Amino acid sequence: MNKQAARSFSLGILFTLLIAWSGTQLFTQEKSASISTSAAKDILDAQGYVVLTQTEYEQLKTPPAVEQQQSPANKSSNAGTSDTESPTGTEKEDKETEKIYRLRISSGMSPVEIAEILESEQIIKDAEEFERFLIDHDYHTMVQLGTFELKSGLTNKEAADIITKN
Repeated sequence: MNKQAARSFSLGILFTLLIAWSGTQLFTQEKSASISTSAAKDILDAQGYVVLTQTEYEQLKTPPAVEQQQSPANKSSNAGTSDTESPTGTEKEDKETEKIYRLRISSGMSPVEIAEILESEQIIKDAEEFERFLIDHDYHTMVQLGTFELKSGLTNKEAADIITKN
């Protein structure tokens, strides 16, 4: 192939691409991205979503521990009614059902082994979920060797914080 043929072929490809690009620009109609706030809220409401203001969202994010502190007060104010259990009785039951386990992590233990031990001792609810949590949040690289005291009913984050000493 000589220079003249190569140039002609290149120009043919260039013109073909130019025509294809201009065709896509002419025939595609993009919807305008600007939409009013009220219209967006109406669309979301119609689809079953709930729209919150920033302050409402912050109130929902508050930890449930605040509500738990209020609930014993409510129980004590209702002591004269048909409530048969006293708050001290439920606290004793909680302490009796709470289980403490000493986990010894030695060299070479995998997150799978740790999760299975904790599940078998009823410290966590699901071994696979805990293992996935360790890996997804990079806790599996920070697990420390040693003996750790873990209580039953811990969340995945609480258990991970304990075994990584965070």
